[in-house]
Amino acid sequence: QKESLPFFLRQSRFFVSPHRVVHTNQAMGSPEKFSSFKQQQLPACKPLPTAPIVLPIVFCIGFACIGIGVALVLASSSVQETFFLYDEQCQGLTQCMINVNIPNDYTGDVYFSYYLQNYHQNLRTYFTSRNDQQYLGDLQKTSGCSPFDKDGDQPIVPCGAIANSMFNDTYEILFNGVPVPLTSDGLLWDAGKFKNPPDNGGVLCSRFAGTAKPPSWSKPICEIPDGLENVDLNNWMRIAALPNFRKPWRKLDRSKDPAFANGLPAGDYVVNITNQYPVKKFDGDKGFVITTASWAGSKNNFLGIAYLSVGGVVLVIGVILVITHAKFGHSTAELGDIGEGK
Repeated sequence: QKESLPFFLRQSRFFVSPHRVVHTNQAMGSPEKFSSFKQQQLPACKPLPTAPIVLPIVFCIGFACIGIGVALVLASSSVQETFFLYDEQCQGLTQCMINVNIPNDYTGDVYFSYYLQNYHQNLRTYFTSRNDQQYLGDLQKTSGCSPFDKDGDQPIVPCGAIANSMFNDTYEILFNGVPVPLTSDGLLWDAGKFKNPPDNGGVLCSRFAGTAKPPSWSKPICEIPDGLENVDLNNWMRIAALPNFRKPWRKLDRSKDPAFANGLPAGDYVVNITNQYPVKKFDGDKGFVITTASWAGSKNNFLGIAYLSVGGVVLVIGVILVITHAKFGHSTAELGDIGEGK
């Protein structure tokens, strides 16, 4: 039978039989049995998106988005926050004092953050100026950090433009003349945290021997707490996506003073600022934030409004689909009768 077929079919490994499709196996010398898988004849399911199926899904998605949006907006509104800009007030001063009033008790954990305005950390040449191998303890690695890679023959640690421009304003918060206890614990995830060189049995600076400090720093890396593992350095090196951003600085230590065991009491506070970081060069500003937190994080209405907006749009689309189906749609039974005589 195969010899009676045209030449191009006889050259194929498949040929037609009156009974079955036979696959010749030249190596084994025996035919293979018919396979639905090989012939692409397996059973398949092709869903039909009818109105009774699609419309409930659309409305469920819409109501789910609105529910999540409402929860996020309520969580954000429950966050208490005090915020102020201070660059103009502290202009030309190294030490600056700002009076702050907390109108209500801030219960629970309280966080202190700094704020920068019009600072574009997402500039490509800026955020690529770093070497993560060096930040994990290999101090001789400086590739990608130019021009902040070496000082003479000594590698700069930490190298790169991001580290060189690290924010260095510091703050002291006083309540009735008493310093508010602060801690940096809990402000940094262990994932991605930088590491100091291996311990050599000496002091921290002995691990960084033969290295230089970044040009804009006033002291070398080994003289700041924890060296490369410093919380402020690690938080600064995590790039902000937008030009206006805030980064965590400290957290209220509720275990040291009974007066702050429940949080930050209402009253008048004094924030003493060591004003060192220049922002006029890029037409920026800087500020300080005192805030509580909810299960959704700090105060941020954007995500909740986004969910509400998407949910509203989906519900409008659902209503339009319902109206369209009511006026022009057909049932499954009617679709099955198409083409049949009456």
